[in-house]
Amino acid sequence: TDEDDHDYVPIYFEEQPGEPTIDKNLLGDKNHKYKVGELVGFKMVFKNTTNKAVKHAKIKDFLPLNLEYVSSEIHGVSPILSGLYKVSGQTVLEYSGFDLAPNQEWYIIMTGKVLDSNLDNRVNNVCIYGNDQKNNDGSDKSYVCDNDK
Repeated sequence: TDEDDHDYVPIYFEEQPGEPTIDKNLLGDKNHKYKVGELVGFKMVFKNTTNKAVKHAKIKDFLPLNLEYVSSEIHGVSPILSGLYKVSGQTVLEYSGFDLAPNQEWYIIMTGKVLDSNLDNRVNNVCIYGNDQKNNDGSDKSYVCDNDK
């Protein structure tokens, strides 16, 4: 077998429908085979397609274990809080504390670096939360998630 079988990390996308919507796209050549140490950029476009405001909106981007957070910026809203933290070893980028008007659109640019560990763990989830909705266990209930593999 080829010793270099794990020198690159393919990025796959699987769109999930819902309201509000998320459209997550890789910045750059979608056919590029990312190598360990390379930077990977994503643009996540969010839109409230409902006719009601989403109050207390929150975005959580759960980075795959093989991606190290480098930087991010948000455009179109002014979040009250932003943070980067770990949950069970997984890095979570969060922006929160803002409202989304009906048909409002905004986006986040996020850059990460491919790590040489967990090369087969490429699932990247980003979710929209709002209106203080909770699951039965008290955790935040999402409107929609986009799962990229």
